[in-house]
Amino acid sequence: MRIRLFAAVLLAPLIMGGCDRDPFGTAAPLVGGWRSDAVHFPGTAPNGSTNLLHREEWVFELDGTYSRFDNVIDATTNSTWVVAAERGSWKASDTELRLTVREIFYDPADAAAAPELIPVDPHVVRARYELHGGTLVIEPLCNAACLPIVPLPLYRMPTAF
Repeated sequence: MRIRLFAAVLLAPLIMGGCDRDPFGTAAPLVGGWRSDAVHFPGTAPNGSTNLLHREEWVFELDGTYSRFDNVIDATTNSTWVVAAERGSWKASDTELRLTVREIFYDPADAAAAPELIPVDPHVVRARYELHGGTLVIEPLCNAACLPIVPLPLYRMPTAF
């Protein structure tokens, strides 16, 4: 009896790996933090600066949750503001990423250093992704009303130990 219980405890993580909310298997390489290079951004920052950069940051957690932040950076002072953010859950297959958005922040006119995300009715966003070594590209799958977007390549963020 004890051996069966011990075997069941050891096999539980393998069995749970097949569940939709646990990003194991094909999706496991996505787990962690990802950041784009900073690119020129036309506009004015909350501090009045027009010397701006834009950077995307994504974090895919092992528990199946994710967060995404679109940041604007004053290149002169390195001050950073968030213009858009979202949180929710994620699943991935070989090439498709399904994001269930549960919280958002979007206010380019009133960017915030630490935005407060608000709950929304959950909705699914589908995207195609490509992972080549340390480079991840996420491209939303759009219908006819969607504007074409050139996705920024994302690079794995260093982890602090």
